[in-house]
Order: sequence, then structure tokens, then C-alpha cells
Amino acid sequence: MGSPTGRAGFSYEGVDHTLIFDMEAIAFFEMKAGVSILEALQRLEAARLGGSMPMLSHLAFLMQAGLHKNHPEISAEAAVKMAIDAEVQKSLGVAVASAMPDADADAEGNVASPAKRAKASTGTKRSKAR
Repeated sequence: MGSPTGRAGFSYEGVDHTLIFDMEAIAFFEMKAGVSILEALQRLEAARLGGSMPMLSHLAFLMQAGLHKNHPEISAEAAVKMAIDAEVQKSLGVAVASAMPDADADAEGNVASPAKRAKASTGTKRSKAR
């Protein structure tokens, strides 16, 4: 599914997709979202821990940024619909985690935030206790 190069693949509605988080994707995200990717990941984590909904625009732009290199036709609207799928969330977590310095992702796609070293998730639901 993932690799140490910020890549992860997934299938959505019968179509294979590849997420790539390189500097171009990070710049794309930051330009679209108007916020640092690290800050956005912290916000996503805070929402997950607090049991609240994350900013859907951040989730959409994060997906769109990762898909942009191989799938530039995917809009933010389509990307956020994909991100609701649990398997897609796992791939997104793996791709983002492997792109961040010294970051890790567990089997559920939870990302180790480089800023806080706390478990982060790009998911929209609170994860179950470990």
C-alpha cells in the first residue's frame, strides 16, 4: 500500500489511484489551503482527538494534492468524497506519514505528527481505542 517515498495506492469505485506526497504536492496543498501542511495535520489530529469534525476543505485539499501528479483531473469535491472511504483514509495516512520527516504510520493509517509526535489521523471519525 505505501512506501517511504510519500506514495500509497488505493482503488476507489473500481479505479486505481496513486497518492504522491512530494514537495510539489505539499506546495499545492499549502497554496490551496492557505495553511502549512504541518499545521493542517495538527488541526486534523486535534479534531480527531476532540471527537469533532475536521475542516473538510483541508481533507479535500490534502487528497487533491496527493492525487494531483497522477490524477490532475480530480477536483476537491471528488477528492473529499473519496476521503470518506475508510480504505482511502488508510492510504492517505500512509502516504502523508511516509512523506513527513521521521514520520510513521500504523496499520490503520494513523500518522505520527512530526510536530507533536502524537498519533494523527486524516480520518473524519474518531478512531477506536488501542
